[in-house]
Amino acid sequence: MNAHMHRFLTLTLLLGLASSCTMVRDFLIPPARNAYAGMNRVKQRPADLILGRVEVPGVGLRSLAIRGSTLVAVGMPTEMTALMGSRTSRVDMNGLWVSPGLRDAHVHLEGAALVQSAPALFNAKTPQALSELFESHLGLVPVRGWLWGFGLQKRLTKSLSAESLETMMPGVPLWLSAADGHSAVLSATLVDRLPPKLRKQVNALHGRVSEQLARRAWFTLAPPAGERLKPYVVKVLKRWRRLGITSVDVMGARMELYDTLRELEVAGRLTLEVRLYLAWPSPKVQRWLQAQAHKPLRLRSPKLSPSSRRHKVTIVGVKTWLDGTLGSHTAALSKAYSDRPQELKPLVGAARLSAIRSFTDRLSLQLAVHAIGDAAVDAVIGLKPGAAGRPIRVEHVQVARPDQLPQLQHVLCSIQPRHRLEDSPWARERLGVERMSWAYRGASLAKTCPLLFGSDAPVSTSDPRQIIDAAVKRPSPERLTRAQALTAMQRDPLNAKFSPRLHIGSTANLTFWNVDPKKNDSAKPMASMVHGILSINRSKSAK
Repeated sequence: MNAHMHRFLTLTLLLGLASSCTMVRDFLIPPARNAYAGMNRVKQRPADLILGRVEVPGVGLRSLAIRGSTLVAVGMPTEMTALMGSRTSRVDMNGLWVSPGLRDAHVHLEGAALVQSAPALFNAKTPQALSELFESHLGLVPVRGWLWGFGLQKRLTKSLSAESLETMMPGVPLWLSAADGHSAVLSATLVDRLPPKLRKQVNALHGRVSEQLARRAWFTLAPPAGERLKPYVVKVLKRWRRLGITSVDVMGARMELYDTLRELEVAGRLTLEVRLYLAWPSPKVQRWLQAQAHKPLRLRSPKLSPSSRRHKVTIVGVKTWLDGTLGSHTAALSKAYSDRPQELKPLVGAARLSAIRSFTDRLSLQLAVHAIGDAAVDAVIGLKPGAAGRPIRVEHVQVARPDQLPQLQHVLCSIQPRHRLEDSPWARERLGVERMSWAYRGASLAKTCPLLFGSDAPVSTSDPRQIIDAAVKRPSPERLTRAQALTAMQRDPLNAKFSPRLHIGSTANLTFWNVDPKKNDSAKPMASMVHGILSINRSKSAK
């Protein structure tokens, strides 16, 4: 073979390889000119659902194709012909605007369900009123279950005790929780169910527990309602779905809640995508996680495996606590409270935080840390970046000093914009003028770290429109734009470095609006799609 022929064959081979690489690239990556559409050159199987006349922001009226739980194409109606099959359904969306699905990044699902079934204690001003509230619920206590009430007034929290509750309702296992969920009074019957060491601590306080001790007692006891809670979980998830929410991050979840949600998913009754951050204080959670950590990756529970990505319910992280709340003077501040200058609340659990972080890294789980005060925020930003590639979530971040802001760039800031409004009657007196200027940040946090918006339900409303309004209608300089607020309610904490957008090949979680949600205060969710299942909101509140 002469030199010319050798060069000719070599050039032909290289051109062939380049052509093959281009074909592979086009198969995996949608063409740049069709970034929204993502219509590949590869023939696709028929879609299950075609949504017609959908207003795609910045593009115009388009059609969306859904196969199973996946968004497979966005394009002109003529481009959808190739995806039509004998079993393909079509729905005319009448010009509704589409956006990535809304996510409530911080909810307490068990508490929200319990609120539906438990007595509301907000208006009970005397022990006699409490007794009357619970009388109709006495026959509903399941085996090993207990009665739970929410919204106990502070005055009653101080006057009631395990002994007085036992006198009022003998033999009834009671847990009366304050409105913030961080303190409670337990009856003697319920205290007797605790392990000996914990029982002794709670008895020494006459059944009045708060913060770390309350969490230990809560997660040591069996779930209060047992199987009776399941219909209320369904009810809460349906209500959130009608608000346009497609996914929720459940904080401080028990293993029993995961089991309940999986049963609902198998039965086809789970209406939202649910991601669980397990409660680290729970002994059952700790035992299960430790069992997973000692297994080879290929033998670990499918609850954590990549194959469960398209399940509606998955375990994605662990939640732990460093402090309490500003409302109960238990948030960890670097200086004492202005209205209680003699008190300086210590951090709880800071010593074990690094060990928990290492543990979650081994399981590729995300760590969410409850940190309200600036001293708690110091402990979080002092952690070294983990090796798993998932940044820590800092939950609440209600007080952050100016010197802390640059150090928050490696974490996710999960905030609840409505807390500023709800805490306004007492926050300035509690924090003082200088510290109040650091509190309840918005725009200054957004410049430093990716924001996640949540409701903290049932403590606050789960309506995403009210959450967004609280962020965009606050005074400068912490006011956010509608586009920033909407992004914070769509951002995926597991992929926070990517801005939310319509992405071909992603799970079909979508929210549909009457007008452009990034530009109009009057935007209302009119329909939603969760894992490819469309639900049109026909309630009067959405019209």
